[in-house]
Amino acid sequence: LKIRILMRNNAFEEAENVIEFLESYDLKEDPSVLYARGLLCRQRDNDAEKAKEYFERSLEKIGDNGADYAITDDIYLRLLYIEGETLDGKVKEDRDKMMEICEKGLSFNPRNRDLLEYKGWLLMMDGKIKEFKTKDKDLASRVDSYSYNLFGLEVEGNIIKRAYNPECVTGY
Repeated sequence: LKIRILMRNNAFEEAENVIEFLESYDLKEDPSVLYARGLLCRQRDNDAEKAKEYFERSLEKIGDNGADYAITDDIYLRLLYIEGETLDGKVKEDRDKMMEICEKGLSFNPRNRDLLEYKGWLLMMDGKIKEFKTKDKDLASRVDSYSYNLFGLEVEGNIIKRAYNPECVTGY
């Protein structure tokens, strides 16, 4: 958390010092430290490929214990953002790859708003927005209040559907 706060405030040198401190205690391969390294590569250095390597190594170290780490869904979100920079949302195969990453992240936190909205956008691009079902009404209302403006989505019962305006989509 401290590292994320430091990076959010552009205190990259201090964040680097904390990471190096943790690594000095033989934690170089700890999933959280690898995640922090990936964040630093992405935010300070703008190096998407190096960040992707750290995020993927973090997931590899997490293995089947993803539910034990609060960062797992965020790692998938960050991988999704990186992949989204090179994949084309207008190409079905690329959307499928993005959806796979999105679904993996949502399997660890089905309430991750960013992943839900990305999934909504992908389903809308596939013309399958009616398949975007939520598991509780509270979540549907929160996704609706934000996503209605972003994607032109509206909630009908437990199903989020595309609104009347197909031009309201903004790219990710």
